[in-house]
Amino acid sequence: MASLAGGCRISVEPDGSNVDAGDGVDAPPGVGTGFAMCGANMCVDLAHPQNAGLAAVGGNRVIPISGDKILVVRTTATTFNTTSAVCTHAGCTVRYVAASTSFACPCHGSKFALDGAVTQNPATRALKVFTHDFDEPGMMLTITL
Repeated sequence: MASLAGGCRISVEPDGSNVDAGDGVDAPPGVGTGFAMCGANMCVDLAHPQNAGLAAVGGNRVIPISGDKILVVRTTATTFNTTSAVCTHAGCTVRYVAASTSFACPCHGSKFALDGAVTQNPATRALKVFTHDFDEPGMMLTITL
């Protein structure tokens, strides 16, 4: 992929979790963002500098796509978790909390397990989970949309 300036700004919270900087921060899918549509799926180039946060276990990134946001978390050297980053309670962007390997909504306190299940209200519906494939030699994560 060609490279242009742009991408996701992430802030690190005191508890070690990352929070995306909000709507409109990531560039649209395509050139320079480290991710692009590949057919009906989303392909995330892990070798791209914009995805440096996914290089280490526990690293994560929020990727905006078609009115949704996908939160990608690297759980081991070869496995990933891909869920919606949109809280089912009020639509805020959830964050990954590395210390508890879970997701938390900063707006109203909802918490979710890595499988998207609600572990603390006020949310009552699980986060959407996306299936994905990882091509380790090609450093490409393909998320089925």
